[in-house]
Amino acid sequence: MQKKATPKTKVGSAQRGRASFASIIFSTKQTGNLVSATGSKKAMYRPATTIDGEAERQRRDELIYTLARSDAESHTLIKVRAGTPPSPAHAFCGLATTNLADMVNFTYRRDITLKDQDDVLLQRFGPATAADEHEMQQEAEVGRACLDALYKKACAKPGNKSKEEHKTSKVRYNFGGVYVDNDPYLSFQTAQDYNDVDRSVNKEAKAVVVAFCAWFYYYFDQFIRPLIDNNSSNLSSQFRTELVERARRHFPWVTEHIPRLSGLCSPFYSTFTPSKGFDPGEEEGDDDGNDGDGDNEESSPSILLNFGQHALLEFVGYNCSIELQPFEVVFYCPDKIKLKAVQHPLACFGGKGEEEACKAWWSGSWKQLDD
Repeated sequence: MQKKATPKTKVGSAQRGRASFASIIFSTKQTGNLVSATGSKKAMYRPATTIDGEAERQRRDELIYTLARSDAESHTLIKVRAGTPPSPAHAFCGLATTNLADMVNFTYRRDITLKDQDDVLLQRFGPATAADEHEMQQEAEVGRACLDALYKKACAKPGNKSKEEHKTSKVRYNFGGVYVDNDPYLSFQTAQDYNDVDRSVNKEAKAVVVAFCAWFYYYFDQFIRPLIDNNSSNLSSQFRTELVERARRHFPWVTEHIPRLSGLCSPFYSTFTPSKGFDPGEEEGDDDGNDGDGDNEESSPSILLNFGQHALLEFVGYNCSIELQPFEVVFYCPDKIKLKAVQHPLACFGGKGEEEACKAWWSGSWKQLDD
């Protein structure tokens, strides 16, 4: 077992470090715009309105975030039975319009909870405040740079890094702890200890892994953890209880077996996985076998983050999807529902071709090793 090593790297504006099971999705830089069938742009949840003054504009901007939580919507999903005739899939967006007497009404975007009878399957949250959204955007640019360096310099499989299989965006990195033959180990992708490349390359690979892990820890601590710690965030009691138990009991058990994780991951997760691009054949929760570290199923709840490009999360077996904007966070149960991330049909490519924009999108997930 290697000595405990705590990342010291400065990434962006602050030191980064830890993270629990969640998923992240990054893509090209976008402004939150969609392109209609006629080619004109319209905002996803901030349509243009006539503002009488600065005070009204500030009030509207505050209400956009306040109403998102206080007026959250909830839906019950019904699984599609085998043999049922196909029908158009429903997309949950969460859009609503105010009915105010003292100011111009506007459209806002509500948080969403999806259930299967009494069980919460998924919850989607937007940024808590305008300040948070602005900082998320800045941090996403830092994270994107770290991710690009990761795919360029770090190895995803044991073996020769010069092989073509290590240069594709389809490889998956599992950072933190993984199970190998039912025993917990630090993943190969985290250690970056491969013997068939130059020492300087090996050292460089370790550096980009540390930088990405540190950034990931910081982002989780700043923007995801408050949803868990704050009882007014509307996170379901079911999810909160499981996440708190994860930090209280499971993480200490994991760090006994993998001491280095205490400086690498947050108590809320011990493994996290970024991946690039929309993969038509890949579902969230599936192990694609690229890590070479054995079979590791996702823990529940998992957390998914979306960056850069609008996306749809399709619910396998339910004939529906949920719409994601940049910086939205999703908590879901991978043991109860499978999700497939696809590009939004109205996504603006920002001057890029559709194929190039798809490749620029990236995702990731957090989980905890159970004892």
